[in-house]
Amino acid sequence: MDKFTYSLLLGVSAAALFVSNSAFAQDTGAVEQVVVTGTSIRGIAPVGSNLITVGPAEIESMGAADVQDILVNIPSLTGMGNINQGTTHSSSFAPTIHQLGVSASNSTLVLIDGHRIPSDGQNHGLTDPNIVPVSALQEVDVLPDGASSIYGSDAVAGVVNFVTRKQFEGLQLSAQYGTATGYRTLQGNMLWGTSWQDGSVMFAASYSNKGGILNSDRLKFVDDDFRSSGGSNFKSFGCYPATIQPGGAGNIFLDATSGTSVANTAANSPCANPYGNFLDPEIRSNFMVKGVQQIGNVTVSVDLLYAIRRDDTTTPYNSVLTATAFGTGAQANPFYLPPAGYTGTATKETARFNLAGLLSPDQYRSVNDSGNQNGFIRPMIDWNIDGNYHLTASAVIGTDRLYAYTYNGLCTACVYLALNGTPSASGSTSPTVSSTLPNTSTSVSMLPLTTANALDIWNPAASNRTSQAVLKSLGQGQTQSNTYDQLQNYRLVLDGSLFTLPGGDVHAALGAEVTQTGEQAFADGAGTLGPSSNFSTATSFSYPRTVYAYFGELEIPIIGEGNALPLVQKLDFDISGRYDDYSDVGNTANPKFALNWNIIDALKLRATYSTSFVAPALDSIGKPPGLTAVSSAFNLPLSTYPLANQLPGVTCTATSCAIPASDQGIQLQGATNLVPEKGRSWSVGADFTPDFLPGFTAKLTYWSASFLGGVTSPFYAQDAGSAALTSLIVLYPSGITQPQLNTYVANSGGNTPNAPVLSSLPSTAYYTYDERQRNVLNLWIQGIDAYVAYHFDTGLGSFALTDALTQFLNFNQQVGAGGKKFSVLNTDGFNSTFPSIATQMRTTIGWNMDQFSVVLGMNYSGAYRNWSATSLVPVAQDPLFGNPSGGGDHVTSSKIFDLYASYGFSGGIMGDDEVYLHVQDLFNTDPPFYNSTLGYDSYNANPIGRIIEVGIRGKW
Repeated sequence: MDKFTYSLLLGVSAAALFVSNSAFAQDTGAVEQVVVTGTSIRGIAPVGSNLITVGPAEIESMGAADVQDILVNIPSLTGMGNINQGTTHSSSFAPTIHQLGVSASNSTLVLIDGHRIPSDGQNHGLTDPNIVPVSALQEVDVLPDGASSIYGSDAVAGVVNFVTRKQFEGLQLSAQYGTATGYRTLQGNMLWGTSWQDGSVMFAASYSNKGGILNSDRLKFVDDDFRSSGGSNFKSFGCYPATIQPGGAGNIFLDATSGTSVANTAANSPCANPYGNFLDPEIRSNFMVKGVQQIGNVTVSVDLLYAIRRDDTTTPYNSVLTATAFGTGAQANPFYLPPAGYTGTATKETARFNLAGLLSPDQYRSVNDSGNQNGFIRPMIDWNIDGNYHLTASAVIGTDRLYAYTYNGLCTACVYLALNGTPSASGSTSPTVSSTLPNTSTSVSMLPLTTANALDIWNPAASNRTSQAVLKSLGQGQTQSNTYDQLQNYRLVLDGSLFTLPGGDVHAALGAEVTQTGEQAFADGAGTLGPSSNFSTATSFSYPRTVYAYFGELEIPIIGEGNALPLVQKLDFDISGRYDDYSDVGNTANPKFALNWNIIDALKLRATYSTSFVAPALDSIGKPPGLTAVSSAFNLPLSTYPLANQLPGVTCTATSCAIPASDQGIQLQGATNLVPEKGRSWSVGADFTPDFLPGFTAKLTYWSASFLGGVTSPFYAQDAGSAALTSLIVLYPSGITQPQLNTYVANSGGNTPNAPVLSSLPSTAYYTYDERQRNVLNLWIQGIDAYVAYHFDTGLGSFALTDALTQFLNFNQQVGAGGKKFSVLNTDGFNSTFPSIATQMRTTIGWNMDQFSVVLGMNYSGAYRNWSATSLVPVAQDPLFGNPSGGGDHVTSSKIFDLYASYGFSGGIMGDDEVYLHVQDLFNTDPPFYNSTLGYDSYNANPIGRIIEVGIRGKW
């Protein structure tokens, strides 16, 4: 008997058990109950949890063109207030609760109507909730509790559930147009539905066109010289004509006509990059159909969703390249010019250049087509067995295709061929992986260079001597990639009331499910000459997974109306548990315990405790391993690495050695022996709704969460600082030999014996570095979620005041068992995929009178520290292990206001129509300065500026 059949029999057996006990159950009638976020039992709110809900009125007041516009206004989610377009770092479009990891260490489960959706194929397979048409959206529920006992993997930090409308009667159309400096948006929505005695059907569609922004329209961010703001100069020497460094060392001449040179320091870098897009456009088209039909005591429903995202751009060739050109010998370039002020004898030079200054942007542009096609169908049958028990069978079958194509892209290998006769930036004629025919040692070259086939980077565009044929050949770069993610989920749940206690009905749910996922990825070209060329690379992998799960939940009203006590008006206890068996990473069991205690009608205390888990991402396990060159400066303790002082160029103290970047190494990529990442969380909270102040609500929750064994790739300092990771760095003072490299790969464990070479390896490598992903990231965080709302009526209309706050109290981190714990609280930049900013808050003031409505909102992010490598104030570090301990730049707090105003017509020619105005960033506030190449923190700031949007909503 296979596991799926066993799962079905288990569900049927459970149904028989429940029905046999029906004499003990109270007949509640045939009223349909709704399953809510955070519980398997229909009709009850999740016990003990702080369920944060963004309702229809709040969604409208945000002027949401897509789901992303809602997420950036929820304080408990990472990146509140950031740019609501495109991806943020590696977090795809998926929200993250309480900043608790992301990427390979994802911790937040995204659901639509309580079920999973296909991942979007982005790195580590996160999900995109923006596939939901905004017109279909009823509310957004954020459950900041561990929820693996209900939903399985990914719910360590909690769940974000996008709840769509159950049905709709009539027709609603809306349109919205917005504009900002160099930017515009256009949105349209449709919602239609009808119902009859035993069923209904609803159709929703939305179209969102968020335009791009050119670099030339945001020069204050792309100029890259922020010294006037107290920052650094992030410009480069990549100018056109090329800057020249004779002999590849020493000072740099700013062009071939320069009589003087400047030191090769960041402060002297003269070139900005005003070419291309500051923000890529994003177009979305979403469609959803929902149908329900009741046949006797059986309700049949089908949800169908299909969504398209497109990010199509054309951009000039604005890559900054660094390459060697030769003035004499077999690789001599006929256009070679030494700087006018150079008096030395070097016969070669290092040139830094950006060909966007040479190639006409109207003629030489890269065409980039990328996006997603995502969809699912969800049939469900709900059998109301006896007015109490419900047996629900459902399936979700979905797929996602992520694609990216580049046509006429800049072919860097072609540039090098025309500059020095080889496809190598260094001009090396030795066979390497990037300069040879596949599976051979035959080196590719284009020698000798002549005026017909060479590239001139020394003369300005007006007098440039490069032939048109060569210029045209530089645009041969082609890349293509397709990633396909599949999801099949089959679920059977029985729930109802078992019997009645003095405190109320005891509810229970029991279920089983089978989930099959898979990912296939294909990539070709890698930015060179395309799939048929000598310089192309190709990667592909296919990885499936099957999960069998069994779960149950029991809600017990210990004290209620029938046995209430002084100071115990009501006491509810909930216990749930789930067992998951993975085909590739083993099994895991996770419980959850929750409690509600109503002291009086106005005051409720609540608490939860749970364990959760995250299954390793499919691509973490499925991608093949490989070897690449690596070059980075880092420190090693001599007590652990006694050979460190024998490496060339090192600087040593009595306890440690600084390894220079010139000592190159070989890096092993991939993943090894991954197991489910584990979480543990608990929370206590209180809800206060006093009778003496009608309309007032206050919620306060203290929460604590740990994330153990998160998947990441540890870097040098973390390896050296953890006893469990020190073996990942191996030193070879005389340089590694081929037999030693073969032995290293063969003995590294996991699926790496045949690790291919992915890039040119150094001729002499002094260390090997096992950079493979592994379960080494540990996080411990605590904080407070608070919410206060007050609604009241006056003679001047109705007012609503709300404030939602998330405040972190601790954010501790550890890499590797035995590694030193350290705090990253209220910082950003140390972790490359998630921040740890301490304070986020949203405050709103609303007013409504007759047909008028106005809402003023403010998003607040507290001050924090920049702990990135670009911080002006050095980040203090543990001298032995490199963990941060203080310092960093102070980044000021941010206050961004938005305004929503609407007027609803009543009768007449406009019927029930509504016109509205929405202004984002009302005061056009610049983001707080953050010393980086952008000048702002892309996690926590929106550089678009004031956006004014006007819209109309028609209802029939």
